[in-house]
Amino acid sequence: MGNPQEPELAEDLRASFCRTNPAIARHFAGVTFFSDTRPELKKVRTNCLILQCFKDRLATPEVGAYLHKSLEHSTLVQLQATGHCPHVSAPEETARAIRHYLDIRS
Repeated sequence: MGNPQEPELAEDLRASFCRTNPAIARHFAGVTFFSDTRPELKKVRTNCLILQCFKDRLATPEVGAYLHKSLEHSTLVQLQATGHCPHVSAPEETARAIRHYLDIRS
């Protein structure tokens, strides 16, 4: 989670993973970690919001920058939230960024 000040968040995430059916988790991990869909990015024509967290070990700033460069109609927002799950660790900041994006798009 990347939020040492809130260890209960990491525990909740761990417990969530442990409740997942192992066959489903295995399939998800295979699809997630062994797929390379980067060539598909150039085909995306819709507007996209990329939320980049501070100190995200799974999606470093280079990942956000790459996606932003590769997705023609993207907006990259750097959140103050740390870790990989801002919807859990910083729901207000995450919602605020999404609302702002939607407001400027309408």
